[in-house]
Amino acid sequence: MVGLALDVAEYLLLKFTNITHDEFMTLVDNFNREVLNNRILNDYIIQDEEWLNNRIEKDVDSAIDEYLELTKDTREVIIEPPTFTEELSGETLLGGELRLTAPYHKENEL
Repeated sequence: MVGLALDVAEYLLLKFTNITHDEFMTLVDNFNREVLNNRILNDYIIQDEEWLNNRIEKDVDSAIDEYLELTKDTREVIIEPPTFTEELSGETLLGGELRLTAPYHKENEL
């Protein structure tokens, strides 16, 4: 039902305005988060892959912009991959410990 209502609203807005699909999703999500706080709509957004990806992308972009504004750091933000470590021998037949650690941890320290 929520999906149908959103599809109709999007169709009407796209037909009568210059708003894009991504702008529509961002508009609806922000309006719900800041004004409506509707649980049913929020549940729909977090269960739909396209809507959720849009939310995550906008939240990450916003966090990066806020960081740049607070720190005045002009360098490009680089998110480094985690460090993977593996012990080949261990207590089980599968081997030892597998570990993913953040790149800022020194020598696999936890």
